[in-house]
Amino acid sequence: MLVLSRRADEKILLPSVPAVIKVISSGSGVVRLGIEAPAHVPILREELRRPDAAPWQEPPAEPPANLRHLIRNRFHNLGLGLSLCASS
Repeated sequence: MLVLSRRADEKILLPSVPAVIKVISSGSGVVRLGIEAPAHVPILREELRRPDAAPWQEPPAEPPANLRHLIRNRFHNLGLGLSLCASS
């Protein structure tokens, strides 16, 4: 574990993610942090992580080969659902 001391408005850079953690404020046992990261990087508070969740894994470098098929099926199902809602 890396332990760092930072003051308000100082940042910690995680270049391999890429992400930036900024200390917004601190006082009376509470530290407010701002985290900037790409949309594909999940950011969770520890207490919200499901107990059965797998440990952190890097996202795949390439999308799955059947991605177009999966997306087309999702849109098809969405269209069916919308048509059922409109007809009732």
